Amino acid sequence: MSAMAALKSGAGLVTVVAINETTELLRQRMPILTPEIMISSIKVDDKTGSELMDDFKKFNSVVIGPGFGKKRKTVLKKILEHVELPLVIDADALNLISDNPDIFDIVKGKDAILTPHPGEMSRMLPEIKDVQDHRLRALEKYVKGQKFCLLLKGYRSMLGRGDGHVLINYTGNPSLSKGGSGDVLSGLIASFNAQGLEIWKAGALGMYIHGLCADRLVMEDKNSDFGILPTDIINELGPVIKCLTE
Repeated sequence: MSAMAALKSGAGLVTVVAINETTELLRQRMPILTPEIMISSIKVDDKTGSELMDDFKKFNSVVIGPGFGKKRKTVLKKILEHVELPLVIDADALNLISDNPDIFDIVKGKDAILTPHPGEMSRMLPEIKDVQDHRLRALEKYVKGQKFCLLLKGYRSMLGRGDGHVLINYTGNPSLSKGGSGDVLSGLIASFNAQGLEIWKAGALGMYIHGLCADRLVMEDKNSDFGILPTDIINELGPVIKCLTE
């Protein structure tokens, strides 16, 4: 879904990277991948740091986390150490960061955006007992003084960075609470970043358009918050982006 969202929002070429597995196996377990999505295989365990940099240098932006798995600490650490590209960090990668301070130390110096939902945020910042009740405080505490920015998803998603700037999004509705919606958002941000926006601006535009798609869909008589799927958001990207650009 991240890859499809990136394609539907203007990215010219999108590649799903099979980490330490064959492209054939990845195709089998991800039947949603369309022919327009490229697939390449990288055996990270066998690569030196410079070789890994060469493998990724053909890309402009990277999403890491969706479908990554929670047992790849060493792989994640190696990628973060050697890949010098803007990063959208989500899902399983966030959980690995929350469990491993040594990985977080690497992320501190990255041109990256972290995109947790409140549950992931609570694991990343366990000293705040109820993230939902203290969303702004949690966001500001986590990013203060850091190079990366963070997009805390949920009702009125918030995007913050280390210098104290915070943006609050007013688009979106409960249909975005379904599993997979965050993957769509990650693909959007990486797409806008690859098209030339710095990661902070790509995050702001991504969360706005993501929510606007949901708002447009729920206005249709045939739809409700309950029935809108993440794939519906992907299919709405074209009309929404056309509307905004015209």
